[in-house]
Amino acid sequence: MKAPERRFRLIIVAVLLFIGILVAGLLWMRAFSRKITAQGLLREALSESPDHNYPETDIFEQQATQGYYDDALATARLAKKPVDLDWFVVELAKIHVENGDVQGGKAVAQMFPDRHTQIFKAIALLQAHQGDLSGALAMSMPDTNEILEEFAQHQIKQADFPGALQTCERLPANSAGNLFYEIGEALRQRHEQKRVRELAAGMSDRKLAQLFLELIPLTLWDRKPNHLLQTNGCEMAGIAAMDKRLAEARKMLEGTHCWRSFVAIQYYRIDPIEAEKLLRSATDPKDLTFGLGEFAKAAADKGEIEDALRLDKDAKQLDPLEGYSATLEIARAWTIRDGTEKVIGWARSLPTHAERQTALLGMAQALGHARPPH
Repeated sequence: MKAPERRFRLIIVAVLLFIGILVAGLLWMRAFSRKITAQGLLREALSESPDHNYPETDIFEQQATQGYYDDALATARLAKKPVDLDWFVVELAKIHVENGDVQGGKAVAQMFPDRHTQIFKAIALLQAHQGDLSGALAMSMPDTNEILEEFAQHQIKQADFPGALQTCERLPANSAGNLFYEIGEALRQRHEQKRVRELAAGMSDRKLAQLFLELIPLTLWDRKPNHLLQTNGCEMAGIAAMDKRLAEARKMLEGTHCWRSFVAIQYYRIDPIEAEKLLRSATDPKDLTFGLGEFAKAAADKGEIEDALRLDKDAKQLDPLEGYSATLEIARAWTIRDGTEKVIGWARSLPTHAERQTALLGMAQALGHARPPH
């Protein structure tokens, strides 16, 4: 073979080799730079379900909440029993509305005409609960009383007591009476009991106003017990902890077999080291397991992932079946703090389907900036 021909072939081989290396490099970069998305994580979480023929409620709710409606609908359709599908379909329509997409909620009803009335009622009640009475009434439900009751409860929560009483005047007396108790409770909590007569004077239905004045005193004031309840030392320690008298609460536990976890959890917020010492003095393994799990969640919320992982591991080693896992909270907080690269490897390495699924769900919540499943 002549030298020019040999050089030409070597050049061709070198070019082909270069192209091959370039293509392989691009494929490698594509594989490793593929963006991890909340939608992809939720799909992966669903694939971890031991029973692939039944929808996972938490995953479904997160898919819908984050706006992956087609995925949520596909998850819902895994339900085999009509009664189960009913719940998923109604919930999907409601989440559309919660996301500000009323037309999307109505579209769900159109997809399931045999559940049309059920879905429209749920949408109407939700709109009333959110304060949109005109939108709720526009759903043309035959019985509007439930809608008005839901709207009145919204008004009470907003401390719009005159408005709530006007709504009560559109209801039967027995329904209005039940709402009067709620108004009284709200006035008591706000220390506005003196407004009762003023509110009654603003009502146009004088007969109903008189009923309001008769019923509301039952909820306006704290009802004192006629005798002092006997409280044991463990309960006293818990009360002291709730009142932030933590040193006193800790003292009360000394020499007792009371659960340490409740007091220790309160203590963890101000002194994690001393709180852990207190918890580990627990004599009941369930007390210790529960406390460690709660510590892990608190550590995750503070962004102290290494501590959270350590505490969660200890809790699971004590009792892997008890269910005090902080996997969801750790995955969510860790993803928020460091991104997905480290967390995804940890999530996929967890030993059970349930743990992997929970971790992936927590990551998806973090990426989607969405509320936890309700």
